[in-house]
Amino acid sequence: MLLAFSVEILYALGMSGKVSSKIVVAVLLSMMVILAIPCMAQQKENGVIAKVVLHDDGGRTEWIDDRNNNTTESKRYDGSGNLISRQIFKLDRMGRAVSMDLFNSKNSIVARTRYAYDDFGRASEQRTYNRRGVLIHQLLYQYDKSGNPMAPQERTMTDHLNKREPQAPVAPLLTPNGRIQQRENGE
Repeated sequence: MLLAFSVEILYALGMSGKVSSKIVVAVLLSMMVILAIPCMAQQKENGVIAKVVLHDDGGRTEWIDDRNNNTTESKRYDGSGNLISRQIFKLDRMGRAVSMDLFNSKNSIVARTRYAYDDFGRASEQRTYNRRGVLIHQLLYQYDKSGNPMAPQERTMTDHLNKREPQAPVAPLLTPNGRIQQRENGE
């Protein structure tokens, strides 16, 4: 009861502009961590949406959707608060993912993923390249005659420089309309 009341007050303060959305999300996150509540906090301000998702392992994912710059950024932290990875998505005018850059905990680029769409605006292809620009993974999205999504075809390439099949970093899947699946599902 007290938590719900506190959340309502923080939300009202954030929406009134008396407290910045970053402070509201930080306070809500702190409350959830202290009380060990697995849930999500979200705040919207001037075209920017901040969202924090707590995970069962004690870690968290922070999402920042910046509609002004057509970007979405996610940061994944472990249970000790250490950054594990960061993803920056560039979006088109319709809010669909066009590219994603994946960074490791040291902020070095690990991979780049590019997304393509068919004539109906549905996700059609996802290509992931390693930091040297070598194609290492490809997903081809398919649809049945009625336009329903089918399981994507997956292809893993060989990195000929290293003479081995590289471990492709997990690139987020897309919903048929080009939205980031993990973002839509609150992961």
